[in-house]
Amino acid sequence: TFPIDGFSKSCLLNGVDQLGFLLNLNSDTSIYEAEHAAPILTIA
Repeated sequence: TFPIDGFSKSCLLNGVDQLGFLLNLNSDTSIYEAEHAAPILTIA
């Protein structure tokens, strides 16, 4: 056996890599962005 950190274990069990993990958080990110106004205008 060999040691494996929690994040890597979670990715392996869910069949995703780092990017896939972040994309799965997209709904959480959208909720956060809707609740917290941007401190500066970022639209060109």
